[in-house]
Amino acid sequence: MTSPASKTRFKIGDYLIVAVILLSAALFWLVFAGGSTPRELVVSVDGEAVTRYMLPLSAEYTLDALPYPCTLAIDGYTVFLRDTSCPGHDCERDGAIDQSGESIVCLPNRLLLTLTGGGAPGVDAVTQ
Repeated sequence: MTSPASKTRFKIGDYLIVAVILLSAALFWLVFAGGSTPRELVVSVDGEAVTRYMLPLSAEYTLDALPYPCTLAIDGYTVFLRDTSCPGHDCERDGAIDQSGESIVCLPNRLLLTLTGGGAPGVDAVTQ
């Protein structure tokens, strides 16, 4: 005697349903979970935006008007600071940023580099 479970087989409709579910999950991930590409770099000093760079861009800028001069490097959508003369070099060790909403902070220079645009950076928390 065979059990009813051993006689069930997948039919073509079952495969189509599984394919639609997998395709929907992949599309949802690409739209909502994938990182957003930044469109602009905002350079702020003392809380005021001084310069904006439209991305992608490949350039290096020497920020010598700051108390501790440094080099701002932009490679496509990736931004980082290097050759900093500030004490501690924390902003240099922060590494590169390349997603919308990320930032680099140099406290001795009161410098803030923020990537913006390209969609929301994601939800950190939801409150009511």
